[in-house]
Amino acid sequence: MVNEQYEPDATEEAVIAVLREERRLNAPLVVERTDLERAVVNHALRDLATAGWCRKVARGLYEFVEDPRQEPSMTTTEAPDPADGPEGAAGTARLLLQEWDPADVDSDKARQATVAVVAWLAAQDGPQQKADVLAWADEQGDAVTSGYAPSTLWDKVVQPGLSQLVDEGLLSHRRNVGYAIVDE
Repeated sequence: MVNEQYEPDATEEAVIAVLREERRLNAPLVVERTDLERAVVNHALRDLATAGWCRKVARGLYEFVEDPRQEPSMTTTEAPDPADGPEGAAGTARLLLQEWDPADVDSDKARQATVAVVAWLAAQDGPQQKADVLAWADEQGDAVTSGYAPSTLWDKVVQPGLSQLVDEGLLSHRRNVGYAIVDE
């Protein structure tokens, strides 16, 4: 429930402005857009979430809920949920992996490959294992594999990326079961 009595300070107002624009964000994106310090942004996001103006959807990822000072058309009740469907999961993964820097591979290619796998996972009915991911990636060719050999694609690109997204709360992983999108 949104605390309509809450009065945001100047820092929180800057965060709200970015939240309204992006709908979903993490602290590094706010820092980039506002030049505020990360600790200050994290504190503002926590306070806004406590007041109900945004909500934490995964570790480090927040979603705009409502600014009670605005007309209802400015709230997420009228806007489509960016997490819906495969594109939503891929978009969230893209945000969460912005600062991920995998070892020994091209970071941009690794992010693209991992986001492609997340989009595919979101379209699946259940968890997928390494063999499932590699079989799908092989079918997709260079669009997903970026020229990496299957062992490199898994060991140095996809598995570390998926592990990062498990840590962030977007994916779940169970040994001998596989990776799946976390339902909210």
